[in-house]
Amino acid sequence: MRKIADDWSNIEVPIRNRLLRLIIENIVVYAIRGKRTVFLRVRWKDGYDDWLMFWYLGERINERWEEWEDNALRQMWESEASVRAILAALKPGRKWRTIRPHARQLGLKSLVRRPGCSRSYG
Repeated sequence: MRKIADDWSNIEVPIRNRLLRLIIENIVVYAIRGKRTVFLRVRWKDGYDDWLMFWYLGERINERWEEWEDNALRQMWESEASVRAILAALKPGRKWRTIRPHARQLGLKSLVRRPGCSRSYG
């Protein structure tokens, strides 16, 4: 087995596939919509399962805003100058370009200039 692992990149793809079929029963991918989360289950021929969970980067398309995020924006928007602090208070992966329009939609006004932004958004 160690020899196979060491030489894996030199083994032809059809042979790799046959070797994998000897030890893997199946692989199932579960994607959690709107959470950018994927679970991957490998079921081995011996009946055991291994799980892999990962998050993927990418644009959030119409991902719903949670009430706690709206509350965080209401508390911070008027006076918090740090864009990073605002980003940290929201779901991971929120983009500033989607946060500003959402704050406007909530009717929020900013009284501070935010360093790193070309103008004050409010």
